[in-house]
Amino acid sequence: MPALALDQPNFQGNLDFCTVNERGRLVDAFKVEFVITTEDGVTQKFPSSGRANVTTVGKLSTGRYWVYNTVSSQAFAPTVVGGFAADTRYRVTWYWRTLEADVEQSLAQYFDVTAASGTRLDFVQYATIVDVRREGITSATLSDSAIIQGIRRWQPMVDRFCRQFFYPRRIEMRLDGREARLLMMPLPIIGVETVQINDTGYDLSSDDWVAQTMFGYPDGRRNPHIAFATGRQQSIYSAPAVTGRLSRFSYGNYNQLIKGMFGFVDDSFQTPSLVSRAMLRLLLYQATPLAVGGGSSNIGPAGVLTVEKTDGHERHYAWPDRGPSLDYKVFGDAEVIELLNFHKAPLVIRASSSPEYGAI
Repeated sequence: MPALALDQPNFQGNLDFCTVNERGRLVDAFKVEFVITTEDGVTQKFPSSGRANVTTVGKLSTGRYWVYNTVSSQAFAPTVVGGFAADTRYRVTWYWRTLEADVEQSLAQYFDVTAASGTRLDFVQYATIVDVRREGITSATLSDSAIIQGIRRWQPMVDRFCRQFFYPRRIEMRLDGREARLLMMPLPIIGVETVQINDTGYDLSSDDWVAQTMFGYPDGRRNPHIAFATGRQQSIYSAPAVTGRLSRFSYGNYNQLIKGMFGFVDDSFQTPSLVSRAMLRLLLYQATPLAVGGGSSNIGPAGVLTVEKTDGHERHYAWPDRGPSLDYKVFGDAEVIELLNFHKAPLVIRASSSPEYGAI
């Protein structure tokens, strides 16, 4: 759940919205607007009336927009004067039309506002102070600062365990070509901005490729890839054919350039609820040690991981009597491990043996 402390400006990746077409390409929308209300949607908080139009002023990159203060022309920040209160959840409702003639669409996101003192974090939080307080844990039992320390401690471990992150992030990747019509990606695709193949420096038309994203069926978050569109054949005189075969991601090191938005997110571009639940349990553990159901407290739900095949995603575990798994030793809670296992990315298959990427 994204969170902002009182008076903290919104930051990129926290309250973002993307417009993606049916081919998985990020596209600029004809119009994008938003409204912030109370969690139940009854009382409008920003703007004071109407909607905030961020089609131009709130555009971060192609097809990507964020919550922006269109009144003061700066990053949005919740303030007491603006009617926002600490330890409270709010709703952002986005309205957009990709083309002028399209029917208007909408979706809701949620974010929490925390106290200004000591609760500011400049990254997306999987669980927040508000989540902890809603579990009945008071500040006398677990202070705001202790929760913030817990988030800093556990969230990077969740990302490493799952081999992926759970918020939108704009990334430029350089991957190895495998002389195939399909390029496997090391991260789930939200939307692709640019595809340049075979070190040509030439942006392929969106008619030439399709990205497997989280939208539609099947769910591409667990099998992310970009493929050449069926029936599309590059001319022998076109730039992508300068190196390698036509309509192929040719063999090479870091010779495929992909730019776009990546991350394992839900349909509202936010952290999946089960990941938030796992993170919340890790935070609550600081207040009340969690009991492990179904057996001895010193034995995890499964034994040591002994085999993991990347092609068939096959895993073999030792019998529990051989001792608790490393996962259990780290997290100490069976439910957390099961929730995170559900969101654990498989080892990348037939993709780049040496992926290189960084935020842009």
